[in-house]
Amino acid sequence: AGTLLFTDGAGTPTVALAGTGAAPEPDTLNPGALSFPATAVDSLSAPQTILLTNTGDATLTSINVTVSGAFQMSNTCEAQLIGHAACAISVLFAPTQLGAQSGTLTVSDAQRTQTATLNGTGAATPTLSVSPTSLTFSTQPVGVPGAPQMVTVTNTSSAAIVNVGFQITGAAAGNYSLPWTTCGATLLSGASCAVQIVFTP
Repeated sequence: AGTLLFTDGAGTPTVALAGTGAAPEPDTLNPGALSFPATAVDSLSAPQTILLTNTGDATLTSINVTVSGAFQMSNTCEAQLIGHAACAISVLFAPTQLGAQSGTLTVSDAQRTQTATLNGTGAATPTLSVSPTSLTFSTQPVGVPGAPQMVTVTNTSSAAIVNVGFQITGAAAGNYSLPWTTCGATLLSGASCAVQIVFTP
């Protein structure tokens, strides 16, 4: 409260002043939006994380987390969150159709309800190309490794490929090994990597 005074020759009129200070909301959701890279239909993106933080002293209660759209969610948030603590919400994009898709992560507690927007694009099923498509190794003495040869793998689709791996099959699979590769667990759209193959009869 306060008082505004006006002083002139006729007297001193006053205006009463009043206002109420509001404490900032103790619960925050950060970030408030997630954008996922193009992800193949019927596959899962890499997870992204949103934090629910209790910046106040009192315990947050009645916490509930839901998600809508082509997204999946798991979290470490329980029904209560003590003061000055945080819990993590992990979100995956799981498109079931081509094109742009959106959803909403909703977090409610006894204080209020907050939302985070979710966006992603469903892409065609990833495809790989390899070059060359066949390898011929020179004749080798038994037990002696031959000169290594390389195969280049390229992601020709518009979406990243995850869980990239290699396996040699066939009756003579044990004569071949993959001692070296530049391929990681994820191969981005348009990217290439190489794998080395050695023949040891």
